[in-house]
Amino acid sequence: MSKPTAYSYIRFSTPEQRKGDSLRRQLELSEKWAREHGLVLDTKLKLRDLGLSAFHGDHRTKGTLGQFLKLVETGIIPRGDVLILEELDRLTRQELLEAVHLFTGLLVSGIEIHSIVDEMIYTPESFDFGQMVISAMKLSQGHEESRKKSKRLKEAWEEKRKKCSNGGLKLTGKCPAWLKLSADKKSYEKIPERAAVIEKWPEKAQNELLRNLIQRRISPGCLVALAMGEYMDGGQAISKKFLNSGLLSAKISHIDL
Repeated sequence: MSKPTAYSYIRFSTPEQRKGDSLRRQLELSEKWAREHGLVLDTKLKLRDLGLSAFHGDHRTKGTLGQFLKLVETGIIPRGDVLILEELDRLTRQELLEAVHLFTGLLVSGIEIHSIVDEMIYTPESFDFGQMVISAMKLSQGHEESRKKSKRLKEAWEEKRKKCSNGGLKLTGKCPAWLKLSADKKSYEKIPERAAVIEKWPEKAQNELLRNLIQRRISPGCLVALAMGEYMDGGQAISKKFLNSGLLSAKISHIDL
């Protein structure tokens, strides 16, 4: 009888965490857990949602977790296979009802869930009232932590907006890549060598560049910075923001790397 396949799911919420140790740590923990429990760790399906929120459910709608769930639903990933997590809050930080539905849905589909840090193994056969209470508590705790963090961030930004409106300060240093925040934080100043690039571009060419960006046709040898310093992440939102405005010619810098 062949061993079940184990899938390591790795997730963290913010792009800044890429610079830290989270990815390496979760990978190593998963590999060690698989070895110690005699599991065959899948290396083809890379379940990594790096920088996707589990609080808002982005990992389910935009990430690899959603793909995994579809593979389970269609039976391509069969009953008896294993999902390895560092902790249950890697799976979801949504409200308790949604979180429990996701968690128990995987068990009902025959998927074992292994939580490394607390050394918990949840299986369809062994899942009982005690495990239900433990898992619900952990899922609820994860949601509550994220809810409080979100509330604090909103309050901090609101306070920052008040201070900026009273003192004439700019809300953020995030701006087009050809500008920088002035020393007194009250205005944006041109970066001469970058602004010069924009000024050389005819409006028609700049518009075409943006459309190519939205359609993901920009060559990897270029860095394209959009207004407010936002890099391309799904053309639809950018299209709505820029294509229907009169700001196209002033919103792009194109810098050869």
